[in-house]
Amino acid sequence: MAEIDVVYVHDLGADHLGDAWEEQFEVAMTGCFRALASLRDQGVIKAWGLGTNVVATCIRALERTDLDVIEISGRYSLIDQSALDRLFPMSSARGVPVVLGGTYNSDLLAGGPHYDYRDAAAELAAKRDRIAAICERHGVDLRAVALQFCAAHPVVTSIIPGSKSPAKVRQNAEFMTIQVPRDVWAVLKSEAFIREDAPVP
Repeated sequence: MAEIDVVYVHDLGADHLGDAWEEQFEVAMTGCFRALASLRDQGVIKAWGLGTNVVATCIRALERTDLDVIEISGRYSLIDQSALDRLFPMSSARGVPVVLGGTYNSDLLAGGPHYDYRDAAAELAAKRDRIAAICERHGVDLRAVALQFCAAHPVVTSIIPGSKSPAKVRQNAEFMTIQVPRDVWAVLKSEAFIREDAPVP
């Protein structure tokens, strides 16, 4: 019998729905969440989960559903590590793996001008530039550091850098094999770009 690996319910958060997100979450509780759990239990799909940019939605889902996986974008990176506060501990306790999207925070950590799908604020671009300067002093590409940092947390099962071409896919794979000097991680922590409680490779 044909089956689907994972089905995600996408963008059920305040970033897309505003104040209506909680109402729509309740609709999902008796609608698509229930239907997807049934399909999983029947073996039609292997798993179901939530895909969003918003930590609060993921926490609500962990508290109230039996989802199998969470995909969170942009909330665990060299720029934003807010998923460490509650989401990652809860996911770990529940045994729910996390897929990380937005590992470059749109394209900011890849040298681009965007953060969360819009023009990056000047202070975020400046923060990126300071991190990039540390990487450059140690002879390593910022993109390799960004990807390997995201993949290092034990609750993270896979990362989605986002690629526009086969060449970019190959490049991202190569970044994962680059040896990042230990001093890079030490400096990033000492200068508070990486939180002390964040694991590094």
